[in-house]
Amino acid sequence: MLCSGLSPTGRALFDIDRTRPLSLYLHIPFCTRKCSYCGFFSKAGCSEAAIDAFASKLVSEIDFISQSLGKPFCTVFIGGGNPGILGEKRLLAIAKACCRWGKPSEFTVEMNPENAGSWLEGPLEYITRLSIGVQSLDQKVLDILGRNSSALDTLRGIEESQRLKQLCGFSLNYDFICCVPGCRESSVQDLKKIRELARFEHLSLYSLMVEPKTVMGIRAEKGEFSPVGDDDQADELEMLWDLLESSGMEHYEVSNFAAGPDHECLHNKVYWNMGQYLGLGPGAASTLYSPYTRVECLSNVDQYINSPLFSGYRTEALGRIQQMEEWAIMGCRTRYGLGSDDCLARFGVRLPSFLEYPGFTYDGSFFRPGRKGFLLADGAASYVLDALASSDADGEESGIGQN
Repeated sequence: MLCSGLSPTGRALFDIDRTRPLSLYLHIPFCTRKCSYCGFFSKAGCSEAAIDAFASKLVSEIDFISQSLGKPFCTVFIGGGNPGILGEKRLLAIAKACCRWGKPSEFTVEMNPENAGSWLEGPLEYITRLSIGVQSLDQKVLDILGRNSSALDTLRGIEESQRLKQLCGFSLNYDFICCVPGCRESSVQDLKKIRELARFEHLSLYSLMVEPKTVMGIRAEKGEFSPVGDDDQADELEMLWDLLESSGMEHYEVSNFAAGPDHECLHNKVYWNMGQYLGLGPGAASTLYSPYTRVECLSNVDQYINSPLFSGYRTEALGRIQQMEEWAIMGCRTRYGLGSDDCLARFGVRLPSFLEYPGFTYDGSFFRPGRKGFLLADGAASYVLDALASSDADGEESGIGQN
């Protein structure tokens, strides 16, 4: 059974498969200052009036979807940008709208350290998981990254997050960035220090990606600095992975560690398992079923605010090959890997019997990465796709090689 969205203007929106769980991602496209490495859509310096208008529009879209769905969302994730810019009143209104039919299994809000404060106590009635964008505890690294938070702000934010955790009992994640040119030792000291300062259930460790059109990307093009090379990145990552694992954290996805399976991020696993999720807000993306469809909202705050509900969303049905590519890429990044039965259920063909790739194991049922496999995930995904296309599994009948 499908939940067909129609905007109040009568415009057809998209179909949500009610037989599948639906997760919700909300993109808050505001920040105080754009970080030098950030490739996500966000806008600095917006007025309070614009933020008010955005929050009101977002609540209206959530209300419409929630009423149409008629049941709780599976998970909710509020990201950005910096959701902390919303403040207590706006965030509370959004949280209430998300929980109209009941609380999700997991409700995460991202926050910059300087925004972690007592005002969060109201919305935390709904929030089960707080994610703090620490990135680094070293002022030199924060300056390179163009962060708004100083090292002192960051330490204060960690302290405040610990107070709120003790008060409200939510799960806590910290984000860090490593492989910053010339700052390997800072990464090691950061992780040692956070273990001493804080209690947390989850940590995300991202290797710095220098993307085109970002401040860092433009500087790299001009030759002002060179990104860390692949071999040096691998060495630094493995050293940091050892440090986290020695403290009891389990490495369950290339960039993510949890204090046991019960603390893995449920919302991110929806992405990695190709589940159904709806993204609302400028720059947000969705994956919906019946058929498998990508939905994207235009990256324009003013247009989002001033247009009718859902008018800025664009849909594209993804063919079998595109689906298989996503499935292989996502699966090779998690310790759970790719399942042959799952491949059969999704695409009508099992994984070939001859899979063999450095850093991965295959027992005929699951193709899984080990430590070295996490470093080779993208290459492994390409290998699996090539193996599926060239296997003896009757490609024409199963649709392999067709779009």
